[in-house]
Amino acid sequence: MGSKWNKTVCLASIQQPLAVLGPVQLLGELSNQWGQCHQRIQFCEAIQHSKTQELLHGALCCMAHSMVLIAGGYSPPVSSLVPPPTLPGTPAQVALVRSEMLLSQRLEELSHELSDASLQQMPEFHQRVGILQQLGYVSPDGTVTLKGRAACEINSTQDELLSTELLFRGLLSGLSPEEAVALMSALVFQEKSDVEPELPPALSSAARHLYSLAAELCELQASAGLPVSEEEYIREVLHPGLMQVVYEWARGTPFSAITPLTDVMEGSIVRAVVRLDQCCRELMDAARVMGDTGLFSLMEAASGKIRRDIVFAASLYVA
Repeated sequence: MGSKWNKTVCLASIQQPLAVLGPVQLLGELSNQWGQCHQRIQFCEAIQHSKTQELLHGALCCMAHSMVLIAGGYSPPVSSLVPPPTLPGTPAQVALVRSEMLLSQRLEELSHELSDASLQQMPEFHQRVGILQQLGYVSPDGTVTLKGRAACEINSTQDELLSTELLFRGLLSGLSPEEAVALMSALVFQEKSDVEPELPPALSSAARHLYSLAAELCELQASAGLPVSEEEYIREVLHPGLMQVVYEWARGTPFSAITPLTDVMEGSIVRAVVRLDQCCRELMDAARVMGDTGLFSLMEAASGKIRRDIVFAASLYVA
């Protein structure tokens, strides 16, 4: 094993220069080379339907088989331990096989998307369409109604369905612009507050009706089979933490006087008021679709009440 002939055989097999090693060290080196060859064989086996697989697999198997024979003490003729054949077309063939594998994978993905296995959300879709039909957003033949087109105009609230029902149920009628924009803040504000707002009677009554409407919609969705909890639904879509702040801001109270009314940071107040102005504009568009001039005038006045001072200043340095 440690003779000159064996060292010549090893050099011809693994094609790498080796130092003069003893039997144990040489066997370990051959084991390492065998591991590398085995990995290459696994790579070749992954390349299907290609001539490259056969050539690479055969060459690497010859190398691996030769090293196993050498490690076992067999002494084949030196002429049989020739280097593996060169493969001039290997890069192009590998690229072709890789392209074929990617196309096959894409074909499987598209086939899955076209099959019934990809329609796991279809039952929930039909449940939600049934709710929209029951509430009058979609006609029985699938046509979007006037109520549905008005709902499409609202995008900046926590729940567009609740916001649209608020309009069509007339919860804003009878409220002043300050009270209306304060009520809408419960659907726009996204954070939580531990401070209980102190509201005037009319706004407090409207807030109770809003909570009752949210509970009614939640019950309707649950009866249709949707996995929704009333407590979680109300906690997710309604955040009344800034109702008093927005009400006082719309009345003209300075910004420095409204910040002590809540535990919400000043930056969050500014962001909420800016989003609330966008919500008022969306409600104006919905009122235009509905043909409700009274609602349009109410939301226009509400937007004008909150668009002032530092919140809508172009720069804090000139406010």
